[in-house]
Amino acid sequence: MATVETTPGVPPTPATLAALPQRMKEAGVKVLIAEPYSNDAVVRQIATRSGARRVTLVPSVGADPAAHDYLALFEVNITRLTAALAGTT
Repeated sequence: MATVETTPGVPPTPATLAALPQRMKEAGVKVLIAEPYSNDAVVRQIATRSGARRVTLVPSVGADPAAHDYLALFEVNITRLTAALAGTT
């Protein structure tokens, strides 16, 4: 529904950080997806203010020890998404 960095590599503005959690609540967003290099403090702040659960997905093979091949990459990400959607993370 939205990205935190509207321009890749450019930190979000205070206005973006203030508006995004409310937009997420209004849209019924339940999960906030992050990448391993995302700013964890920003991800935590948005997740806390929006009520969404956060999950970090693995972007490529080898980026996590469990993602040792293409199929394992999908298995890792599906497991993480399932846990986040179920509220067990």
